[in-house]
Parts: sequence; C-alpha cells; structure tokens
Amino acid sequence: MVRHRKVGNLQHKHGNNNDTGSSTGSGENSNWFRLSSFWKTGIGFCCLAFAIYVSVLGYLETRVNTPLDEEKAVLETGLSVPERYWGTYRPGVYFGLKSREPRSPVFGLMWYEIGDTHKGIRHWCDQNDNLMSYGWLRHDGLSFGEQLIMDKPLNIVTSFIKTPGGENGGHWTARINVTSKHNTKTVLGLVWYGALDESLGPAAPHSRLWMENGAMLGHTPQLHNFRLNFLHEGKLYHTSYSEAIAPGLHVLKEKFYSLLKPSKERLNGKLYHTSYSEAIAPGLHVLKEKFYSLLKPSKERYGSIGQLPILQRDPKLNDQDVYANFVPVQMIVETPFYLDVVYTTEDLPTPPMKGIEYTNEFFTPFSIFYSARTEYAELDVIIARAAFSNMIGGIGYFYGAGRVKSPHTSEPVPYWRAPLYTAVPSRSFFPRGFLWDEGFHGLLIGRWSPEIQMDIAAHWLDLINVEGWIPREQILGVEAIARVPKEFIVQSNAAANPPMLLVQLAQLVRNNPQLFEPGQKLRGTLDRMFPRLQAWYQWFQTTQKGEEPTAYRWRGREDDGLQLNPKTLTSGLDDYPRGPRCEPWGTPVGIFTKFERYPPITTACDRFTKCSPGYVSLFPMLLMVLKPESPKLGKILEDLDKPELLWSKYGLRSLSKSSPLYMKRNTEHDPPYWRGQVWLNINYLALRALKHYSQAGTYAKRAADLHNRLRDNVVRNVLAEYKRNGYLWEQYSGEDGKGSGCKPFTGWTALVVLIMAGEWMDVKLDCNLSLKTDFGHPSPVYVKSGKFLAQNVTTGDILVRRSETLLVGCPGKNRFIVLSNHTTDLDVVEVQCLSGKTFHAGRWVGDFKEIRCNAPPWFTVEAKNISCSDGHKTYRVGYRMADNFYTLYEACFDEGLLMTVYVRHDLTPEAKYHQLGGNRPSFIDTGVFGKVRMSNVYALKNQRARVNDALGDKMDQKYITKKQFLTRGHLAPRADFSLRTHQRASFHYINAAPQWMRGNAGDWAALEDALRRRVVSRGKKVTVYTGTHGVCTLADSYGMQHELYLHADDNNNGVIPVPLYYYKVVYDSEEKTAVAFVTINSTYYNTTMIDELTFCSDICDGNRNYSWLRWRSNDGTYSFCCDYDEFIKEIDHLPELNVSGRFF
Repeated sequence: MVRHRKVGNLQHKHGNNNDTGSSTGSGENSNWFRLSSFWKTGIGFCCLAFAIYVSVLGYLETRVNTPLDEEKAVLETGLSVPERYWGTYRPGVYFGLKSREPRSPVFGLMWYEIGDTHKGIRHWCDQNDNLMSYGWLRHDGLSFGEQLIMDKPLNIVTSFIKTPGGENGGHWTARINVTSKHNTKTVLGLVWYGALDESLGPAAPHSRLWMENGAMLGHTPQLHNFRLNFLHEGKLYHTSYSEAIAPGLHVLKEKFYSLLKPSKERLNGKLYHTSYSEAIAPGLHVLKEKFYSLLKPSKERYGSIGQLPILQRDPKLNDQDVYANFVPVQMIVETPFYLDVVYTTEDLPTPPMKGIEYTNEFFTPFSIFYSARTEYAELDVIIARAAFSNMIGGIGYFYGAGRVKSPHTSEPVPYWRAPLYTAVPSRSFFPRGFLWDEGFHGLLIGRWSPEIQMDIAAHWLDLINVEGWIPREQILGVEAIARVPKEFIVQSNAAANPPMLLVQLAQLVRNNPQLFEPGQKLRGTLDRMFPRLQAWYQWFQTTQKGEEPTAYRWRGREDDGLQLNPKTLTSGLDDYPRGPRCEPWGTPVGIFTKFERYPPITTACDRFTKCSPGYVSLFPMLLMVLKPESPKLGKILEDLDKPELLWSKYGLRSLSKSSPLYMKRNTEHDPPYWRGQVWLNINYLALRALKHYSQAGTYAKRAADLHNRLRDNVVRNVLAEYKRNGYLWEQYSGEDGKGSGCKPFTGWTALVVLIMAGEWMDVKLDCNLSLKTDFGHPSPVYVKSGKFLAQNVTTGDILVRRSETLLVGCPGKNRFIVLSNHTTDLDVVEVQCLSGKTFHAGRWVGDFKEIRCNAPPWFTVEAKNISCSDGHKTYRVGYRMADNFYTLYEACFDEGLLMTVYVRHDLTPEAKYHQLGGNRPSFIDTGVFGKVRMSNVYALKNQRARVNDALGDKMDQKYITKKQFLTRGHLAPRADFSLRTHQRASFHYINAAPQWMRGNAGDWAALEDALRRRVVSRGKKVTVYTGTHGVCTLADSYGMQHELYLHADDNNNGVIPVPLYYYKVVYDSEEKTAVAFVTINSTYYNTTMIDELTFCSDICDGNRNYSWLRWRSNDGTYSFCCDYDEFIKEIDHLPELNVSGRFF
C-alpha cells in the first residue's frame, strides 16, 4: 500500500492531464512499471549469478593444473649442482646418459647380433628381450657406475666415470666392453648415438649435433661446445655414421633401422670405410625406430656374417633449414672388443680418463652397510651391492607435463611443465616416478646420500598444485608416455597415494640431525618443503576423509562389472580385497586409519565386511601405533606365525591362504597382484616393527623370535632367486618363493639390503672413532669441513658421518701417506667414511687406523700480514695442506728482543680427552729466531754463564740447581690440544718463554689444569691469551737487583729476557666476560717485593666463584687474579676485547 501511494504521487507530480479522470488506466500503468522493474532486476540477478557461476567454474577448472604459490623447494638444479649434472638419468634404456636439463642432449647404446635377426636391436630395457640378466654391479649415484648385461652369448659391461670441474658440468668417459661366453668370437653391431629432445618444441637456437673427422660434436646454450671421441681396442670391421632427424626419443631404434643401406664394399677386418648420413627423427622416443628406417641390406657378404647394412643419409635433411637431432655411430665389431666414448668440453683442461688409465683408476668404493656382519658369504654381499646399485643407478631425470583431470574439467588438461629427479621401481616395466614407491626408495637412498634423497623429495613436492594434490604417477616426456597404456596416462585429482614420503623424510631428519641444524643447506631445503607438506596434509584432510572422525578412505574405486573385486589403485595395494561394493566403506582401512581402534587380526574387517587377514590387517603393528603392552599386539603376533594365514618360508603373504580371494584372478586378463604374493616393502615394515617391539614390553621375546625367523626367510629367498635367475623381482610366491611380476624390480625390493644389514630407521651407519685405539701412528693431520677434526665432548670419540669425507695429510719434507703399510707418493688424501671403522681413499679400503704417516708431520710457523702490540709481528702456527693453512694458535712476537709477547689459542671442552702415547717431541726454533740456536740458549751451561755475567762469578751456584733452573715454559700448553699432531705443534720456541722450574711445576701447572677442568664443566669454548711481561731480576752478592737475559745480540744488548710475569687472560666472547691470572716468575723475591709487584686486587682470594682454582703455595711463587680492566692498566699489549663482566 505504501508503495502504491508513492507511485501515484510521482505520477501526479509529473502531470498526466489526459487521464486525470481515469483511475483504472492509472493502476494499469502502475502495475506495468512495477512488473517491468521486477523482471529487469531478476534478469540482472540471474545474469550476475550465471557470470559468477561461469567464473567459479573457470577458476575451479584451472586449479588442477595451477602450481602451489609457495617458494620452490628446489632452488638449485642443472649446472648449479655440478656433481649431479651428468648421470645415467635414462633408466629406461640399457645404457644412456643425460644431464639434468630439460633440453639436455642424450647419449646411449644400442646393439644387435649379426646373423641373429630375430633378436632385433637392443635399446630400451624390455622384459620381452629375455636377457639372462642385466643391472648395475656398482653405482654411487654421482660419479661412476658399472653394469653387466648378459645377452647370450654376449657379456656386455657398460661403465662410466666422471671428471668434475669447469663451468659446464665436467667430463665423462663411458666404456662398453663386450666379450662372448667361453671366449668365442661373435660379430655384432654396436651403435653409440647422440640425440636432442625436441618434444618440447624445436631445439633452442644453435643447439646442434654433427659428425666431424670421426668425432661427434655438439653445441647447446648450457654446455657450449662439446666433443665425443671414440677409442677402441679389438677387431673393428666397419664403422659408419649418420646425421638424421628422429621423430622423438621413443623411436630412435626404428629411426636407426631406416638409415641403413647396402654396403658396396667388402669387409676385411680393417677399418676402411666411413659413410655419413643425414636424417630427421620425429622425437627422442622413436630413435630406435628411426635407426631401423636407415638400415638397408648389403649386397656384399663377409664370410658367415652375411649381408651387412650401413648407415645412409636421411633424405629429410635435404631441407637446408633443418638440423640433425639424431646422430648414430654404427660399428661392426668382433668380440672381445671395448669402446671408450670420451666426452669433453672446452672449459675444462683436465682430460677425462680413457684407455688403460680408465681401467686402472675405475674403482668403486661401495659402502657395505653391513660390513661388520660376517653371516653372509661373499656372493651374498655382491648381490646386496648390486641391489643397492640398481636402486641408485635407477634414478632418472624427467621433464614434461603430465595429463590430469578434475570433476571441473570436461577433458584432461596438461599439468605444468616441470622436472622430476626420482628413482624408478623397474627399469623395464615402470621406468618413471611413483609417489608411493618413492617413499620406500628414500629409506635406502637416504642412507647413502641424504643430499640426493632430499633433492628427490624436493622435486616431488614441487609438483604439488594449489589444491595440495600431487599426481601419484609421473609420466613426463615422450619416452615415458610411449611406455604407458593410454588409459593410465591421465591422473585424477581425487586420487591419493599413501604419503610414505613423510615417513622417509622423518627418518632422514632423525638419522642426520646435524645436517638439518639452522644454517645448514639441507635445513633450508626442509624449511622450503614445510608449506608444501602442510598443503599436502590439508588436501588429505579435506578430500580423503572417511565417514568417521580421524578416519580416511581411498577414492578412485570403480566397479565396471567385470572385476571379481574392484581394485583400489590409489591405496598402493591395487587388487587387495575390499568390501564387495563400491560404497563409502568399500576401501576404509589403510595407512592413515586410527588402527588402534580396530580389533585384532582375525576380525580386522568384520566391522565393515567379511574379509580375511592380510597386509591391511597388520598396519596397527607395521606403523607401530600399538603400545608394547597392547593385547591386540599379542593377538597379531600370535596369528602372524600361522602358516595357514600369512606366514610362509619366503616372507609374509599379502593375503591369508584362508581368504576366498587368495591368488584369484580379478579378470581373465588380470592375474592376482596383492592376493597372496610376498612383497618386500611390507615385509620390511614388518621387520622394522618386530625389531621395535622386541626391545621392551610384554611380547618382546616373541617379537624378537619372529623378527629373526622372518628376516632369515626373506633374505634367504631373495638371494636364492637372484642366484637362480639373476634378478630381483617385484614380488615372490608365497607357495614356492619364485619371483613373479616384473623384473628387474630394484625399487622397494632393494630394501633387502637394509634387511640384511639389520638396520632400521633409528640406526645410524656412521664411523665412530676412539682417540685411544682407532688412530694410526705416526698420526696424520685430519681436517673435516675446513676445520681440524674434533671429538665429541661427551664421549671423547670422533664421529664422522657416513659418506662424509676427511682431508688427511702428512705435511713436511719427505712425509707421505701410508695406507695399510703401503707408502704412497701423496702427502694429502681425501678419505670417506663407509661405516664403522672403514674408510676408503681412491682404490684403498681399510680401517681408519691403517691410515698413517711415514714420519711425524711437520707443523709450520708463518708470518701474517698484520701487526700486533706496538707493531710487533704476528705469526700463525699450524699445518699447511693442499694450499690451505689450518691454524692451531697465533703468537705476537717481538723480533727485537726475540721474545713472545703473547699466544692466543682456543680452549674447548673437548680438551677433556687426549691422545696418549708417543715420545715427547723436542722444541724447534725454525723460521723465527734467525741464527740463534734456542736449544743452546736453554742449556744449563748457558744459563749459568748468563747468571754469572749479570751477577758476578759463581752466583749461578745460588740460583741454578738440579731442582731450580729456567725451563721452557709452554704458553699454549700441550694438554690443551687433544690430537697428537696438535700437541706436537705446541713444541715451538715461539710458544715458550724462560720460566723458573718451581713455578712451572707449581702454580702455573695448577692454573693450566684447573682452567681446563673449568672449561670442560662449563661446556663452552673460551679464548686464552697467554703472555709474558717485564724482566725478572736477581740479586747479586751485594743485594742489588739485575735483569736477566739468556742471550745477547751482536751489540751485546740483552735479548730473550726471563719474564717477570706470566699471565693468562681468559675471554668468553659470547658472554663478554674475562679474567686475568698472573704469576710472578721468581721464587727469590721477599714479601715486600711481592707486594710491590702485585698490581691489582686479588679477586680470587676468598671468592667462592674461583673455588675451582687452587694455587700450589709450597712452590715459592706468588700468583693472583685481576679484573680485566685493572689488568690492562698495567699490561696493555693485548688486542682490544669487548668485556662487560667477570669470567668465573
């Protein structure tokens, strides 16, 4: 009503004289305007809502492929990490190298046997090749590797070694050494190729590969100019080259075939023909196919070899505007034969190893985790080494964009392009990254190199999107895509994977706390990871939550009506039986569940659906969430031992034999996978948990027994299968132990290395050295991370982390390193901790105590370019090794009086422990005192003469006796240094001054001992300035005092004075506190003289804060303590110290 009145008034106001008498007409107009306004507003709101809806949909569509807006976890890659720049980062080929660059040139090997065409060309790792065995025998993940490929009748050993240096990633040499079984002669084709990946688009400007004068040349913006030379030994019938364009890496072999053409020449065992061909390959994934396309049958025959094809020009290169991206080099050879491929760049003058040098220097120092264990035969150790080497040798570098989808995208969309540095489960079947698997890989890789594993984890976490999701399978690059069925390429953002990466990171930090302290490089990486881990955790919390609080469930289970039991790939356990229908609780129990809330093993699933025990039932124990006293743990352990359930002679089965789905196929073409087979990753977790529960608790004894028997079963079977068929397998039969699934599977099956070692997540594999028993003699000088080696303040032992290196030196003329009684020609070597007491240096491996010098090292006294008090000269004393100087103490030296003003050194709590043994060194005077022989100066004969010169004849009889004479008073005492070499360096006359024997053995010794104990009890380092001041006087027969010097210069002026005072100023730079301890260097002064010489109030006298110091009052000397401010009023030659309080 109010609205109508307002409308009427408005109309009247504006005038409507034509209809003033018609009330009906006025109402109709009013309604029309009101309805029109309403519909306009409604339509506007609808349009706005639709626009918002479309905008939100567009926003939601983009979230699946939008990176998380946080700082990247990986900051350094490519040439910024030169030690990891080149590597065998193509795990899907039998032998290939590339760099960690998106557009890296790739190099690799193909081979084929002449006259045995049904085998075809070997290139990609392929189960269908049916090789007898192949895999890395040794690999360190960084600088070298050696692989044996057994392709009957051929044995092919491929190896590589890197030479670091330069700005372009260093050099490397690859060797292919081919022999035949029983030393027979076999003719084969070897193909070494280089290729550029153009799947990301055309190669960068000026990226090229070509052949010139028998060498492969190339250029990229990152590497600049590089060169590959070929050296060989053995019979080479023929070689030919081609420059071609391949469609991609996935068809290189086929491209090679296409380049072959008939040879018109007859082969006579000599290298006489070289042909050049130019071709175009579509991509790196088809290099083999491109190679095929270049092969043509030869019209000539050579004995039993038959027609031989050689490489031809690729007709696609007739277009002058295109450049080759694929250069194969074909060699027809006869075994035995080896080929060295030597890669060099222009920026590094040091050539890589080749020929006999390569043979002599190629040595793999492998850290055998269980080196102290004696229960395994040598062959078992070799197998374990191979298992580890295949894990770390299977690390790849991938680049590209995966295909992803979300409920908001109508079609799959590309993820962003990104790199991934990761290990792979299987080179033949799964040569790409898997999130769930990588968590287990890291348990082993992290033991070998925390740096490599953190780099891998950081790459994975950089793949997280704005939602907090990480695609569980990474299919990056054309080579990876070509090996995955189309239906598995697209990843859904609803699909999770067990976050085993969290377990791996927790272990890495727990086992290597020193690497993650503030300021450490890996700490920075961990800090950058944290926001990404938080986002990942929140994604699980919001997208994978279950029907009950704190419970989770896996998404992605779909029933197509064909499967016996729909699979849950996201769980990591694929076809493990779940509920019969795809309902909310169809996939409830998994790694994230609050397991302690569920019943014991035999009824673990009854709450939701009838099922039999299996791996999922064990997770309360596997993840150690059950308390050691829990009766549920007791029930699990009781049932674990039953052969009719999970126990077998080969390990724990994935599903109970009592299950109706035990070893049942899911479809006609889908054999059982997690339905009874033995899997090493879960058996590893079981053994780890059993070890944990064997330490304490109600069921400790039973857990220990199960652990020992299960460990023996697992290890025995894995080793037996490897010996039988040369492979580690994806899984093992619970019935007869035979390997099944894909091979080689050196992903989590390689955890057998840790199982053999008996090493679990809380065990460290470092070198712990005892000062008493583990150091050779004569001891070298040891440097770690640029500092002298120091012991643990609590135990007195020295800890060297596994894979950590030490610089060990024997400086001095004719001083050399001795390794196990073999004297080398080196005075410095780098040694690396393997484990326990075992280290390696080059080709030497042995106990740490077997590293020694042929004679005690010589320390050095060097002048510095800075002056000290009153313009005196500063010297540093220490050891020079490898062009670096390592300082133990510094001295301020008065060259006019030939006296040390003071010595500065650090006193640390580690001084509690010392290396004992060995003869006391003699003082030396080299480099400071000119022509003065200091040993003669301190001789008793000289002392007597100098006393008589100053005081008169026969006065020496009064002052110089058997018990009282002038000794060499240490300034920085020997006992303040722990290691023998450090102690030895204290025996220089620059670190000594004439001191009366009673004071030296009395108050001065008491001060040195008490101060060491005090620093140890405080647990903090202090800086100590030890010096002398004034000149001691003695009375002649008339009572007149005369200054005493031990030498005279050419002008008969006294030098080398006998000091009046000895002092120590102790300074704590953190607390900014200091105190001075002073001793009057004479026992011949009376009370009056002592009172006159005491220049400060004695703050130690009656002060409980200094109860730790007890002067030896019976020695005839007098000592006192000063506040620092009072001390410097009398003795002011120390450097300025920032002191605000008193040290005690």
